[in-house]
Amino acid sequence: AIGGRLGLFPFSDSSLEIGISGQVAKVGEHESDFDDVWGRFYAIDLSLIRSIPTLKSVIDVRGQFNSVSVDNTEYPETIDEHDEIHPFENNNTTYFGQFSIRPAYVDIPILKQLEFVGRYSKLQLADEAPWESNATQTTIGINYWLDWRSVLKFSYQINSSESIGEDSHDEGDGHESESTNGFYVHWAIGF
Repeated sequence: AIGGRLGLFPFSDSSLEIGISGQVAKVGEHESDFDDVWGRFYAIDLSLIRSIPTLKSVIDVRGQFNSVSVDNTEYPETIDEHDEIHPFENNNTTYFGQFSIRPAYVDIPILKQLEFVGRYSKLQLADEAPWESNATQTTIGINYWLDWRSVLKFSYQINSSESIGEDSHDEGDGHESESTNGFYVHWAIGF
């Protein structure tokens, strides 16, 4: 495998970083039918952290797009206890966007420690693959910063997924939808 990432800082204060990354790798098992199968992985990401004096706050905007593409080949698949060959284009994508605002410059001590966050992400797995599915996740939350490297996160998350491939157990059109929502508490610490 060979890969790397290039990060660009277009502003003199380094508040914005734009990253481009990629990797090419041989992904098939050695001495198997997939020995010559290669995968290509690409990503574009950005991070913007900026003080907004009029709001007495700091905003943090992040996003990333990933693409994974594996060579076309004939994948074996077991259907009704019979092995069959199932060709498909093994292309997968995912992306997320996140926005947060932290009123770090207000005069109320407890409010300075809070950060309000929203995030949206989507996963699209290979069309016509047995595991084909689409999934989305929407999260809103409040972070409480204990210090500069330790945070308590309180969030509500909405997850929805739709299985489209033949692994879906729903009768009829082959689609199976699922939605799970929940409250989460998370403690994170950096080193």
